[in-house]
Amino acid sequence: MIRAGLAALTEDTPSTQTSLELEELATQLSLEPDEWAEELSVINRRRNIVERKLREFIHFSLKLSVQAGENWVDKVLKSLVERQRTELSSLSGDALLNKLFWKDLGAVIIKYWPSFEKVLGDKIRFERAMELLNDRPDAQPVAGRFECLL
Repeated sequence: MIRAGLAALTEDTPSTQTSLELEELATQLSLEPDEWAEELSVINRRRNIVERKLREFIHFSLKLSVQAGENWVDKVLKSLVERQRTELSSLSGDALLNKLFWKDLGAVIIKYWPSFEKVLGDKIRFERAMELLNDRPDAQPVAGRFECLL
């Protein structure tokens, strides 16, 4: 699975699209409201799978990278802000990872980038992908994101 992901990352992708391709894309995106709901459902399901796999990836990558006497859970806690660290410090590793939001998972990976670099490759590309996936109106709410609605 990792090899397939690496192979996909190394494949050359065209950097520009022709106007014909863009027109084709626009035609494909003209969906009815019920079709959009179905598409969003598929996207959400896939994003949830990616998030679950990302949690597993963090767990095993950090576990493999710790030195003797270190604990991978401590690395996760060190990547969080103080308030979160205090609230979550009593949890087991898996429970801790399940409490983290997408943004927090990205922070763990960025803080310990050398443990993930061989698989993920380009750090800037990874950060942009994480921002894009978190910056969706239907993504998990981040504290304070919807305060204006209350």
